[in-house]
Amino acid sequence: KFFNLPELMNLFREVADIKTADQLHLPTPEVEYHNIVAQPTAHQKEMVQALSERASKVHSGTIDPSEDNMLKITGDGRKLGLDQRIINQLLPDEPGTKVNQCVNNIVQIWRDGEADKLTQLVFCDISTPQAAPSQKVAKVLDN
Repeated sequence: KFFNLPELMNLFREVADIKTADQLHLPTPEVEYHNIVAQPTAHQKEMVQALSERASKVHSGTIDPSEDNMLKITGDGRKLGLDQRIINQLLPDEPGTKVNQCVNNIVQIWRDGEADKLTQLVFCDISTPQAAPSQKVAKVLDN
């Protein structure tokens, strides 16, 4: 936790020279967007149905909110939209998932720019790698 954050920022400004992008007027590259539609896999379709059933139980009040709630369901839905293996590592690696389509695109851009030694940055805010498998997956393996 941070306390007295405004005072801390004022102290930091006394010793730091802060410049924003609009003050520096540095050149920035043009953004190139790639919109690719990924069709859901059979496993993803089944899992979306299960998410729908979970949501129905939450809305009807038949499940304790500490067990399952809409925040957990939407979080699982976001993960499922990226790749089914984020939820269950035992599911197959299917080429049509968003992750695999993204990987193919990244590799193609890398190959196209290899001669010029170009650089690319890729950001993903869901499912960062973990050093060890999660406890949830370990429980699935035990059962």
